[in-house]
Amino acid sequence: LNEAEIYFSRYTAGGWTAPFLLGIFPIEYTPDIPGSGSISPSLAVGKSDTAFISWKTAMSDYLPIPHYAVVWAGWFNIAAPSLNLATLDSVTTLPYPCPCVAVDTSGVSHFAWDDKPPRYYSISYRKRDKSGFSIEEEISQGPENSSPYLDFSRWQNRIDAIWEGPFLGMVSYRSKLDTATIWDSIAVVDTSAIWPVITAGGYAVFTKDSEIYKKRKIGNLWPDTTLQNISNTPTTSNFPQACFSQTVSGSNLFTVWTEGNSAPYEIRFAKLSVPPVAKFYVDAGQIEKSPYCIQREGYKIFGPEAYKTIDYHPEKLIYLFGGFEKNKKYEVEVVYYYEKETPVPLGWVAQASSLCRQARCLSHQDEGQVCFVMEMDIDGTLKARTKIKSDERVVVKKPIPNSAYNKDGEVYLYINRIKGDYALVAEIYIYEFDKKPETEGKGATQLAVQSSKFIVHSKLYQSYPNPFRQATEIKYQIAECG
Repeated sequence: LNEAEIYFSRYTAGGWTAPFLLGIFPIEYTPDIPGSGSISPSLAVGKSDTAFISWKTAMSDYLPIPHYAVVWAGWFNIAAPSLNLATLDSVTTLPYPCPCVAVDTSGVSHFAWDDKPPRYYSISYRKRDKSGFSIEEEISQGPENSSPYLDFSRWQNRIDAIWEGPFLGMVSYRSKLDTATIWDSIAVVDTSAIWPVITAGGYAVFTKDSEIYKKRKIGNLWPDTTLQNISNTPTTSNFPQACFSQTVSGSNLFTVWTEGNSAPYEIRFAKLSVPPVAKFYVDAGQIEKSPYCIQREGYKIFGPEAYKTIDYHPEKLIYLFGGFEKNKKYEVEVVYYYEKETPVPLGWVAQASSLCRQARCLSHQDEGQVCFVMEMDIDGTLKARTKIKSDERVVVKKPIPNSAYNKDGEVYLYINRIKGDYALVAEIYIYEFDKKPETEGKGATQLAVQSSKFIVHSKLYQSYPNPFRQATEIKYQIAECG
């Protein structure tokens, strides 16, 4: 009644290893208080097979709750477990919303937990790098904050936090660049959801109306147009966990959750094909140039859409991207756009003579005529020329050769003017993929687990494309082979 043990096991080719005792910790357990003494660790594995864990131990048994508790952080090598231990915080809180941990590609660990100061519940955050633990930061404060969840988006170098609150039934989100000291403003994900989690691809998964839903972040917003029911069952769906995978064969969102109105519960699984997420993104044509932009003369705005704002330079636009890994594959997508009409000169930083020259260039172009020819040069290893007609959005995708980044992990992207008065670009996306695609089967995309046996449900999926065209694909799964 006054001790709790934490064990570690991992799955190998030979199955699960024998549980390894990481440590024994004091707790105060009261049978009449659900969750008292709760320890429930969360775990994330980073570089060099280093595992990071976090948990919370309730240290008082007085009524009523909330309890006084200690928030812990630990780390160890999974090949030879030996726990290193640190105290993150001492809090007054409910025992069961457990702290969480995430780890980024540099091996930095990130921790979040809930606390109850004198008036409000807060969501707190600290990270640990080579210099030690950072000072505590408050992500949110409100009357109903709880259940924080972190993930690190290696595609956009951001730490993402999601939690219940600040009011009952509300799910909120906050993010910051891994190098920043200030968090972005808080965004509302949903106003009637619980148990949220977030994935590295910018997808939130949560329980809503006894179903499991997902939403996708666009910018710093979570539009309802991206809301999708994942579970879609007549019984209660709850407690989701999710992860995002991006490989050369596709991008997928994997989700598991509990299913059923009473115990024993099934564990359901769903795999959804989702759009890829860019590791780097340049929205050209902004007042402040992108941090990846090394050289431009100015910018122009043709319309409100992202592809209708461009960077330009008389000869060559230059962009520099870093952090490429040898064991990954990469693809660049460049968007070109131009209009023959002279745009409103918002933000033009070119000299007046240059503006006049550009106006003359546009005035003699006929609609549909090729206005420009651009050459995309990927660090001198690959070049691609593209014709650009007025009022047409042109997209060019190319794989980035390994030789472009194997030496220093950096890639220079040049947009060279071949024809026309200016080099120009509207958007740049760089995608990162794992080299080895996950094992994929055909047909079965949703499984249920009960008593350690997989139960495959018969299901007919939406045809694609819909409405029918000359060829239409219909996916299905059946409960038995054949």
